[in-house]
Amino acid sequence: MLYRQVNNHVPDALETVRAPTDRAIGGAGGWGRLVWLRGQRTNEECPVCSDQGPHSLQLSVPSSITPDEFVTFARCRQCDCRFVVNYQTAAYEEPSPSDAPLRFYVEQGAGMETLARSIFVAAQQPVRNYLDIGCGFGFGPDMATRIFGWNSVGLDPGPLAAAGREMLGITVETDLLTTEKRLAGAPYDAIVAMEVVEHIVEPHEFLRAVRHNLADSGVLILTTPNGRYLDTSPDGDMLVPILSPGYHAVLYSAAGLTRVLEETGFPNVNVMTTSGSLFAVASPSKRPLHAQMAIQRGRYVGYLRSRFRDAPSGSPIHVGFGYRLMRCLTEDRAYQEALDVFTELRDTLVTQLRIDIGKPFDIAGQVSEQEVAFADVPGRYPFCLAGLLFVRGTIAARHERRPEVAAAYFLATRFTAQLLLHSLNAIGISDGDMASLSMLAANELMSSLQ
Repeated sequence: MLYRQVNNHVPDALETVRAPTDRAIGGAGGWGRLVWLRGQRTNEECPVCSDQGPHSLQLSVPSSITPDEFVTFARCRQCDCRFVVNYQTAAYEEPSPSDAPLRFYVEQGAGMETLARSIFVAAQQPVRNYLDIGCGFGFGPDMATRIFGWNSVGLDPGPLAAAGREMLGITVETDLLTTEKRLAGAPYDAIVAMEVVEHIVEPHEFLRAVRHNLADSGVLILTTPNGRYLDTSPDGDMLVPILSPGYHAVLYSAAGLTRVLEETGFPNVNVMTTSGSLFAVASPSKRPLHAQMAIQRGRYVGYLRSRFRDAPSGSPIHVGFGYRLMRCLTEDRAYQEALDVFTELRDTLVTQLRIDIGKPFDIAGQVSEQEVAFADVPGRYPFCLAGLLFVRGTIAARHERRPEVAAAYFLATRFTAQLLLHSLNAIGISDGDMASLSMLAANELMSSLQ
């Protein structure tokens, strides 16, 4: 891998526990203060295990949604899950005033390989009908259909899903998931819910509805942030996206997630834990469940290649698929094809944004002298710009053996990653890959100059 996801590094048992510190953090109203709480309690009922406390209050953080409001997380004394005190459900159906959230997700933010992994885990058993709850833009059902030919449906009422329905040509429904009535395509052989359950303040009701729409022999696959990250790496790069203050209602422990799944009709549960996330596979049946399946690299790259070829030039999906394809090809040492993709994206970005990714020194000089608001990024840069520059620098270093060219790209990567991260942090979000790029680019830059 050129660089790894920040939340996929070492197991919890190997983490070094640090004392958490208060610090500045982005929020809806600008920069605020994250405060770690000590000695305070709440008697609010835990939404996972129903224990009524008293529970310790762990931290208070500025809301990513509402200016001048703070979100407080409590730590359940029984199941060790973290939950928001007096949580108010966010309005996910409201459209964004700009296209920046869409461009960020499509060009940079979507965890494509995690989505792909869920599909290959599901493919361990025969699948005909596939449901992706909270599908977002819809990359998951799109991959399931194009790679395996399944009857794949997304379920999401949000504007991001509506955009994906149009741009990818997929099926996305807006029906409510309930225990009273099955969805039209139910029962499903596989249901996935990637980064969904943490948004729901009543997880038992939600998971019973999932079970109601799943075949008795089917499988549920879900991911959610690991609440224990707050103990093991409290000031790391993934802290802000794990908290997502205002959006996330519950941060689960592995034990808490297993418990709520077992209580809602899934007696067979396998949870794989990393420092930042939980990957769970659950089923009503007794069949073996394997959560540690790797994606089939050739089929995944083939999907990126076909989608990049078919996407309208200059569209968000053209840029996003191109970046991810170039990254994979470079990791696989298919350097010439990666350079061909880079050339196509270079021509597109010169035409659209008048930015030449083939001139890294010019980019470094430009981004080092400015700030850009999140909403204004799409009119100036692709959100994957730092990644494109880093991958091109890697090709220069490893394939072309041109350290001076590599150094220029790594310098531009560092400045660009810092600029884009600042625009994200200012509205209370972050990106693990982008955060790692700044540090990795600095290390590669030093190596290139030696």
